[in-house]
Amino acid sequence: MTLKYSDRPQLMYGENRSTLEDIYRRFPPHSQPIATASENSGRLIYVFEPSGERHVSGFNSRLGWCKAEARRDEHTGASRWVLTDERIPQPVVWASS
Repeated sequence: MTLKYSDRPQLMYGENRSTLEDIYRRFPPHSQPIATASENSGRLIYVFEPSGERHVSGFNSRLGWCKAEARRDEHTGASRWVLTDERIPQPVVWASS
C-alpha cells in the first residue's frame, strides 16, 4: 500500500465543511475566551465546553472551574447558589449570566 499526501482534507461529512465560524456558532455571540474570565469575581458566569454544553460557574481554583448548582433550603424555602466539587473538564469560552 502506498501513501499519498495532500494539502486538502480527505474526510468530509456530507456538505458540511468545518470552519472557525462554524465552531463559534455553538456559543452565544457575546461569549469571550476563557482566558479573559475573572478568576477572583464572586459573580456567577456561564462556562462552555467545546461541545457547546453550558455550565454555571463562579470560581476558578488552581484545579479548574467549579460547577455551581441551585440548592433549596428546606427550612426557609429559599434557594441559593452553591459551588460543588465537580470541575468543568475543558472550558473554552465564558459569558455573563
